[in-house]
Amino acid sequence: MKMEKLLELIDPTDIPLITCLQPSRRFMVDDYVWSFTKSGQYSVRSGYAIATSLCQEVVEPSLSKLKSQVWKLKSSRKLKHFLWQAISGFVAANSRLVERHCGSDRSCPRCGDELESINHILFMCPPALQVWAMSTIANPPSVFPSTSLYANFDYLFWGAKDLGVTEEQLEVFPWIIWYNWKARNEKMFNNKDVSPADTGNLAAAEALAWRVAQMVESFKESDEEQSDVSEEEEEPLGAIRCQIDASWDEKDGFAGLGFVLQSAEKIFGLQGINRHLSVLHSELEALIWAMESAILQGLNSVHFETDCVTIIKIIEEIDEWPSFATELDRFSELRAKFFIFSISYIPRTINVCADRLAKAGRARGAIFSHVNLRVPEWLTLETNLFELE
Repeated sequence: MKMEKLLELIDPTDIPLITCLQPSRRFMVDDYVWSFTKSGQYSVRSGYAIATSLCQEVVEPSLSKLKSQVWKLKSSRKLKHFLWQAISGFVAANSRLVERHCGSDRSCPRCGDELESINHILFMCPPALQVWAMSTIANPPSVFPSTSLYANFDYLFWGAKDLGVTEEQLEVFPWIIWYNWKARNEKMFNNKDVSPADTGNLAAAEALAWRVAQMVESFKESDEEQSDVSEEEEEPLGAIRCQIDASWDEKDGFAGLGFVLQSAEKIFGLQGINRHLSVLHSELEALIWAMESAILQGLNSVHFETDCVTIIKIIEEIDEWPSFATELDRFSELRAKFFIFSISYIPRTINVCADRLAKAGRARGAIFSHVNLRVPEWLTLETNLFELE
């Protein structure tokens, strides 16, 4: 692309930010990129969020808070999905089926009430009421259960805690709702009556079994993690380690990169570059530059360390991050040149030296590169700190 054309179409101050003009970029990959996620991949959630933000007219009370709270419950995914369906009005109560011309009988098969709604099945039908009365959850008169489905869920999510009901007592309620629905279906399809006592006992037993299963799974994961840590400690990562970091600010025209390569001697690297599109682009550029520098030093067995956990995710799921296609192509080329390549996360408190170098590179406000056994003379105030690391 010609500079004259760029000057004609783009503000001159934005030209350095274009990927293909940055010194370290050799080519540009054309692809579809969704700019509302970090990865560049479209997701239904982000699309829904954008569509919702564009909607100016609210035609009914928002249920988003109730729906989002469902996914925070300590319960199985099946039960969470059912509760979400209930709040959304997608449970096949007889009244709902008639409204959709899928039946003609609106009545409840259990108690004969002339209108079977979702709230009636789960909360207000006499057998369901008895299950709630026998449960560990407080039933304040005229508060819970009520004739409003949304008020009932609001109470279970938040209101009951205000009345002193503990989280442990509330954990059973998704199972109570589920087995009230199952008992209704037994009557509807098999003409079988399930007593409220049996429903309540089954709900409590299943809730307890699920919690125990989660505890066992948690112990297994903990044992596996400890085993993995032991194996990692025993498995040599190579004597050469390289800590990396980047410094980026959307208000600054420059970004900084820094690394500390610990081989026979410490090698310090800091670089000032034109600001990238995002901090993640800069973090990935810091890794690529450190890899290039290690190869130039004749090192092909290196363990890299970063305080940006997303970078590790990006390079493990390359195809899922189209926004970084150019950088990831370069990364793949460099990785193939390493005999041993590994990377892990470290806390920022351990990555102080690389962080200082990156910040110094950005603060200088110029494009430059420095790789040496010593930090630059203009950074002498920090020298003692680096030597103490």
